[in-house]
Amino acid sequence: MGGAYRLTGNYLAATASLEQALDLCRTLGDRPGEAGALYTLGSVQDLTGDYLAAAANLQQALRLSRALGDRLGEANALSRLGSVQRLTGDITAATASLDQALQLYEALQVQHGQASTLNQLGAAHRLTGDYVAAAASLEQALRLSRALGDRLGEANALTCLGTVQRTTGQHAAAHAR
Repeated sequence: MGGAYRLTGNYLAATASLEQALDLCRTLGDRPGEAGALYTLGSVQDLTGDYLAAAANLQQALRLSRALGDRLGEANALSRLGSVQRLTGDITAATASLDQALQLYEALQVQHGQASTLNQLGAAHRLTGDYVAAAASLEQALRLSRALGDRLGEANALTCLGTVQRTTGQHAAAHAR
């Protein structure tokens, strides 16, 4: 239910449901369920701007996913954690988390995860002034998003790529996007 509430934007209800689910999973010893509840709770906290709590829960989800050998759970936790780290200004940690997530998504052949992570990675590189790496990540995200028919991912890549091009004086290229 917490995930459904998150999708509808009812973050208070999502948090309450996810905290209840987390308690139940811990009581039952359901470690995969615990990792999933922690990840989703961290995602809700990210969406509401509670980055400290989000990072803590995502790190716990990451540790559990690794301990369980759940590589997709690990990739998801790393990608979301990287996003939180970027939003809080810890770009070095964000880049490291996102690079690890990308490697896992590539190994697992999860293209939606790759595209989303490449968008986040491009945004992180842009913040450091590494516009060449930013553009490369964003171009790759754009190609993947288009191939998948992911219009939101495509829009995100185009927006960030346009920002990189405008920042680097490539106004014609930015306008053409």
